[in-house]
Formats: sequence, structure tokens, C-alpha cells
Amino acid sequence: MDVYEKPGILSEYLTFHYGTEAELLPYPFGPKAALDFPARCIQDLLVPPSSTGGGDGYELAYDLGCAVGRSTFELARHARSVCGFDLSSSFIGAANQMLDQGRIETDIVIEGEMIERIELRAPALEATGDIRFQVGDAVELAAALPPADVVLAANLVCRLPTPKHFLSSMSRLIKPSGQLLLVTPFTWLEAFTPPSAWPRHGDGTPMSSAAWIEDILGDEFVLEHSEDLPFLIREHVRKFQWAVSLGMRWRRRA
Repeated sequence: MDVYEKPGILSEYLTFHYGTEAELLPYPFGPKAALDFPARCIQDLLVPPSSTGGGDGYELAYDLGCAVGRSTFELARHARSVCGFDLSSSFIGAANQMLDQGRIETDIVIEGEMIERIELRAPALEATGDIRFQVGDAVELAAALPPADVVLAANLVCRLPTPKHFLSSMSRLIKPSGQLLLVTPFTWLEAFTPPSAWPRHGDGTPMSSAAWIEDILGDEFVLEHSEDLPFLIREHVRKFQWAVSLGMRWRRRA
């Protein structure tokens, strides 16, 4: 079974994407700067169309590895058509329910077998673009989709079996002057990516992931901005995953 199809993971990600501050971090202390990560990936990295003369929005955007879709909704504030893709059918099913119904119920763990049923809601959006969610493999899609103005790949690269192939395909997937929003904690694990595909110099020795990405993208893209983006995933009321992704905005050369 894929790790993202295991029982409990869907609930964790729904809360991660759509939970209130009290649901995700029910304490007056803690890493509050790590909340709202899926929205911040767009808010902090994207250059909006109003800043580039884009009028009523970019034409097309993709959210690759969208999980349950919160960032896809945020992209729809800036693009007329947005599609979120994920390999997990349960994630995409939940994203489509949120899109169609604007709400979804899930269980969050208090401790042990104690759970609490909560209702999560889609973000309040005004004028937005068309939103779609589909099951799909990010590596294969990158070679098959029409080029977009904006591509988001959040916490995806270190979950791919062939990350270099995926990154190399971005020059085909993104229009000239388009934006690649690349966000990753660089958590390289053999369960997802064979060590032979981890960041390495030409002689096979390990290298910085950020420098490795720059080597791959540098000929076709310019790194315009980078910043640290913390995030928090709740497992139960007393256990959390806190991590820091590197967020980068790459601009494809005209």
C-alpha cells in the first residue's frame, strides 16, 4: 500500500491543509509561523498577475503533487484555469469533495483510540478561475501537459523516484517568463527515491540539494527568490511534525 493511502494519513493532510489554528495547534504556544503552509506557498512565492500586467489572471497553472488541494484553491485566485494533480486517489477524492461541496468531515486523533469528528471547509474565494483535480503521476504529466504560466511543486521533489528527470522537464512544462514555485524540505528517503538519484556531484559524492537544483535548472531558469517556509502536521494532540522547506521562485528565461 502506498504510504499516502494508509488510514489516518488522509485525515492528517486534510487538517494540515484546511484545519483552523485551534484544530492544527491547540496550544497557546508552539510554532505558529508554521501554520497555513499550503496557502503561504503561493502567497509568499508567486508574483501575482497584477504585478506583471497580467490583467484578470494568468491563463493556466498547475499544482503538481497537490495532496488534498489547498494550494490549488489559492492558485485559483491568480489564474483562469488551475489543475491539481496527485498520485493518491484518496487525496484527489477529498479535494474534489471540497471543491464540489465546500466542506468535508474527518476524524482527528486525540490520543490512542480517542478521536474527534470535525468539519473542515474550503477557503472563502471571490472571483476565481476554473479548478480541477485529477489523479496523475507528476513525472509523467510534466512531459504530457500543455505549458503553463505557473507551476507549483510543493514538498514533491524528494518524494519522486526520478527527481532530476522531473526538474529537467520543467523547461517544457512552463512557458517563457513563467514561474516555477518549488518548495521542498529535501527529506531524501530510500522508500521514495533510490540513493543513486539523490543530489550528487559528477564524481558521485553527495552535494547540497539547493546547488544540485540550480545546476539542473540554471540554463533555462533564473532563481528570483528563496525563503524558508516552515510547516506543521498534527499526528495527535501531543505529537506534531515540524519541518522547514526551502521555497524558491524560478523564472523561465524568455
